[in-house]
Amino acid sequence: IEDDYEEAVVYYGLGFTNNELSNYYEAARFYNRALKIHLARGDKFGQAVNYTALGAIEYILNDNDLAFYNIRK
Repeated sequence: IEDDYEEAVVYYGLGFTNNELSNYYEAARFYNRALKIHLARGDKFGQAVNYTALGAIEYILNDNDLAFYNIRK
């Protein structure tokens, strides 16, 4: 991987794959890793994509307050 943006894209892909396999905690772990990179880069679009993905997982896991918090970020 040449730069941290590509690394974030890989983490997001791993999160998406785990989400599709219903491995929600593992998916959240990868989405958070991608989010950390996007935050460091100041990448607002990447942040929005990962906050939304995290919110969807939290909704599935019935953590509605945290889901609402992340989706509003």
